[in-house]
Amino acid sequence: MANSENYSVSIASQYVCDLGEGPFYESTSDSIYYVDAFKGTIIRSPLNDEPKDIHALGTRLVSLIIPYANDSQSFLVNLDDKLAKYNWTTRDAQILTSLPQHVDGKERFNDGKCDSHGRLIVGSVVESNQFEGIVKGKGSIYRLDGNQLKKLADGFTLSNGMDWSVDGELFYFNDSEDQKIYVFDYDQENGTLSNKRVFFDFKNHTDFKSNEYPDGLVVDANNFIWTALYGGGRLVKINSRTAKVELSINVPASKVTSLTFVEPQLNKIYVTSCYSESEPDSGKLYLIHSINNELKGNGFAQKFVS
Repeated sequence: MANSENYSVSIASQYVCDLGEGPFYESTSDSIYYVDAFKGTIIRSPLNDEPKDIHALGTRLVSLIIPYANDSQSFLVNLDDKLAKYNWTTRDAQILTSLPQHVDGKERFNDGKCDSHGRLIVGSVVESNQFEGIVKGKGSIYRLDGNQLKKLADGFTLSNGMDWSVDGELFYFNDSEDQKIYVFDYDQENGTLSNKRVFFDFKNHTDFKSNEYPDGLVVDANNFIWTALYGGGRLVKINSRTAKVELSINVPASKVTSLTFVEPQLNKIYVTSCYSESEPDSGKLYLIHSINNELKGNGFAQKFVS
């Protein structure tokens, strides 16, 4: 395993989120956009600075924010079980589509990203009508086509982080509750998934505790899989060929949530987290960089093409 001492971890912002999630690096403004999920807010934070804009969306939960490719003022966001086009200047939200009513409870969106063609791929979870938590095995993966949702896969419990291999042929996907990373073959022309299999099962590895849940996920320029471990207070880097853990980096919050590569060289990582009263630096943004310049992201995150 690589030496984590070659990496430094610092606090990038003193702003505290209840549940920071969904970081997106926007290179034109050199800013991080992310969400405070439980507060229903979206945040813009210039790199190396405190947040400049915090917008309350008036929703129970927001979990993703992705800029539009052809409109610098518009962002794709979710309002609980709805997807909307949000104008940053006017603060108007135009509803694009909603999840259908689910027989087992309330289905809502969670993590989402855009593929190389700018198509949104987004996961869902189903919350019990009896307020007993998440319903096992009822979450799905969808693709947004215009104003319609196309189901690509189902049978998940807590759909979470996702990303593609460097060549775009493989799609990696976290089911947090089941503590597994799945991998699919990805048809880039049609935006479809096939050949689902387990890439990494955290329950089968003694290096991980039972309370460590894979949350956000990114793939770097060398096809290594990076995932944030909610409950574990760390990021891990996994070899996509051997499924061996190559690196573990601790951060100052046990409930680390998501991550993204940032800056023009994509050689630093910003990390979001969830607040815990017993951890004074939790809920903040963290910055990770490599002393030996070993970090390299897999291109800028894709914006949404409408």
